[in-house]
Amino acid sequence: WSSACFEQGLPASSFSTHADVCPVAVAVPALALARVGSYPAGVLCEIVDRSDGSMARTPLLMQFAKQHGLKIVTIADLIRYRLRHEQLLQQVAATQLQTRHGSFTAYCFRSLVDGSEHAALVAGGLSSSSHSQQQPQPALARVQMQQHLMDVFGALHCGQGPFLDQAMAAIAAAGSGVVLYVQGHSSSRPGKGLAAELQSFARSQEACEISSSSGGGATDAASSSDALEGANRA
Repeated sequence: WSSACFEQGLPASSFSTHADVCPVAVAVPALALARVGSYPAGVLCEIVDRSDGSMARTPLLMQFAKQHGLKIVTIADLIRYRLRHEQLLQQVAATQLQTRHGSFTAYCFRSLVDGSEHAALVAGGLSSSSHSQQQPQPALARVQMQQHLMDVFGALHCGQGPFLDQAMAAIAAAGSGVVLYVQGHSSSRPGKGLAAELQSFARSQEACEISSSSGGGATDAASSSDALEGANRA
């Protein structure tokens, strides 16, 4: 069966599956690994830890590969390779924005992996040209996860914010810099729109109130912020 996967020209009807076979999340890196190879095909299987019947983790898989003379790469290896050798974003739009903080050039990029769209708001000149006679200076940068409630409506998180507005003001005052406005994975998924964001924001605010009443400080606020971002990525 596995060798047939590498025979060109075979239609999908050449393969049969059991009723309990279904797509899983790990198929995504498996497909990416197949594209890296000389022929885009592969076999996805799970290796079981004999000690408890669970899925084998990286240390055990390393031992298994060494024992059987197999080549092995980790997901981190695959990510580094794709970032180095593949173009994963495509610029789809650009325009000048006149904001209350000054002029920014807005670029929109679409992910070729999942179709999500992200923006880069650039102020001033960000050139690394080797022909420049001036020593390049570090530029301010802010990576902002998309948050409708905070970015559009000015909602405060644990009494702090609005972070996007503050970042744009700081970059404009410095004369140059960039804001990377990143769309969360959940934003384009069904049932993961504004309602889900309101629910996760409410939970994070409850965490803020609990930490405030218990005398928690900046660490608790940061933990609540992490929880809010995690909920929006879920």
